[in-house]
Amino acid sequence: MELDLTRLNNGLDKKMIFNFEKEFEKEDLPKDIIDMSVLKIEGTIFKDNIRGFVIRMNIEGTMILPCAITLKPVSFPFNIVIDDEISNLIENAEKINNSLDIFPIVWENVLMEIPLRVVSENADSQTLNGDGWKLILEEDKKNLKLSQLKDLI
Repeated sequence: MELDLTRLNNGLDKKMIFNFEKEFEKEDLPKDIIDMSVLKIEGTIFKDNIRGFVIRMNIEGTMILPCAITLKPVSFPFNIVIDDEISNLIENAEKINNSLDIFPIVWENVLMEIPLRVVSENADSQTLNGDGWKLILEEDKKNLKLSQLKDLI
């Protein structure tokens, strides 16, 4: 996802429009993600005399993540909007000469979209107990503590 910034640097163009699609192999994904749809990346980049290069982009895709209760795959669609200076997004932005690889910006923002946990729609109908154990929800835990206090009196 390399962008040639020569025309922007020379003032020949005021902005550059880009449109990419990125497909991932399962081996390239972190362990948290089971699979990911093709990412659609579109946006513009322009040179601002005061701020330097400014990028505006939209990243769209769907992650397949494991359900926190059942471990079954759950679709998690996301849409990321970025509107910032390149120097805020890339550590060594001063070294940008005539090209810019936007993949690190895209990938960092996609990774930040991974939720801590997802729950599938049919997880509520699952049996949440077994031989000698049961799932205690947060509100049940509060009631459980209070009922144990009553036993002490």
